[in-house]
Amino acid sequence: MTARLLLIAAALLVAAPAYAGDYTSTPPWLRGDIHAGYQGSVGVLELQDREVIAGPLSEVGRAVEHAHAIHIGGIFSAYHGIAVRLDIPIIAHDQRVWLTANSLRYDPDYGRPTAVGSPALGGDVLEDSTSSRIHNGFGDITLGFRAVPFAESGVPGRTAPVSLAVDLDLTFPSGASHDKLRDNGTGGPGVGGMQLGLGLAISRRLAGSEPYLRVAYTHRAPYKVDLASAQVQLSTVEVDDEGRTTLNPADQLTLGFGAEIIAQENLAADTSIRLDVGVAFTYVSDHQVSSGTYLPAPLDPTVGHRAAAGEHVVIEAGLGVRVRPKPQVELVIDLDGGWVSPHVLEQVDSKSYSMRSGPASFLMRFGMGAIVRLR
Repeated sequence: MTARLLLIAAALLVAAPAYAGDYTSTPPWLRGDIHAGYQGSVGVLELQDREVIAGPLSEVGRAVEHAHAIHIGGIFSAYHGIAVRLDIPIIAHDQRVWLTANSLRYDPDYGRPTAVGSPALGGDVLEDSTSSRIHNGFGDITLGFRAVPFAESGVPGRTAPVSLAVDLDLTFPSGASHDKLRDNGTGGPGVGGMQLGLGLAISRRLAGSEPYLRVAYTHRAPYKVDLASAQVQLSTVEVDDEGRTTLNPADQLTLGFGAEIIAQENLAADTSIRLDVGVAFTYVSDHQVSSGTYLPAPLDPTVGHRAAAGEHVVIEAGLGVRVRPKPQVELVIDLDGGWVSPHVLEQVDSKSYSMRSGPASFLMRFGMGAIVRLR
């Protein structure tokens, strides 16, 4: 689990909670919804390293990551089954706090740096680490489009036994870049370049429940950033005429399934209480970051250079509650937890760091919000 992963959560997962009906429906023609809500996340990162290549891994650090955000936005149907969505994230606080971490030392016997057996870093070093930088501000704005080719109800002339929705999301780099350092020492909340999201969801209403299946893919375009200069220029660093380095952020593929359980419903009054239980499997591709993004104290020659982070999988399970006391208002509460598979955090070249996240790396997300239904 990494700070970048939490930024992905801020951009995609930390949004207005979505349930079975939300995945496959749109408001009535010329009607819409306005949402506002809080989303928070807490993660535990286990940092591991090995002294020799292919040697055993040992814990060399541990950190807690937490983020808090407000999301506002809405959805509006321009026609039956065709809608446009807008989400504006406001990141109040996103930071990693190192509890413990070993220093790095260069081992001449093996020709590579290691944190195994090294002294622990002092608290002042951990607090001043670039990986502990606070990120806040307006994040990247997402504009989405949804088309419902057919549905069980709500789309005149296209009634079918199941509901199917196709989503297209465009996320603009409107927030300050994650790699940008402000004068006050904080960093931007934006993930990086332009993002394109494609999604497909299907659901069917059964007696007392509505199972659903969804697939979502997000592509993040490369972007250029002015990385900090290092003491030694490495051959892996390529810059343009303006001194900027190109970074390739992570792509993401998610498969999720679950069911919305109707605990109580009054169709005549348009009120209900629904529970949503589901699981999701997310593949995060390998990507590039500035050295010092994930590690507490990298060696000076690599600071500010481009580093590779490994691919990994995130497995999540969640529970959500949606209460509609009256037709115009819905209240939402959600909670889910996940496990992040071990993966390399930063590697500048074949002889650089072998530190990676450990198997004891977890995350938890929680949130609440309100939806005003303009009917």
